[in-house]
Amino acid sequence: GNLKLGVPEGAYGKYFPALAVGVYDVGTNSDLTDFNVFYAKIAKTFTVDSLSLGRVSVGYFDGNDKLLVGREGMADEKGPLLAWERTMSELSDKLWVCVEYQGTESIYGTVNVGASWKFAPTVALLAGYDYFNNPDYAGTATVQVDIDF
Repeated sequence: GNLKLGVPEGAYGKYFPALAVGVYDVGTNSDLTDFNVFYAKIAKTFTVDSLSLGRVSVGYFDGNDKLLVGREGMADEKGPLLAWERTMSELSDKLWVCVEYQGTESIYGTVNVGASWKFAPTVALLAGYDYFNNPDYAGTATVQVDIDF
């Protein structure tokens, strides 16, 4: 399971950043499916005149030290979360791009690059590639369809 609580950017004034705390991959089998990755992050959109430079997110995560291990089998369950994302309005308001980093050599440690195209206000196609920080893991392509209700 997953849970996220957040405060949107600008909620308490023009310069107020977005805030989020959450947990993902909560499992029910001890040290088998309970990755239990807790995180907190802050995000802010930057602009110069009317040009958006995108949104930058900075955060930290901590998960199950029995399941999130590095190359030597030692616990590698915590680290930084970094991201840059931007809607490419000069091309189309439907196009969004993102680069993310999760700092660990566990199975969650990656650099991700991706893009999304909104076909309708509630339907989007996302495509990306995951470069794992641990060289023992091969990169992975991801395609996803989001339907918002």
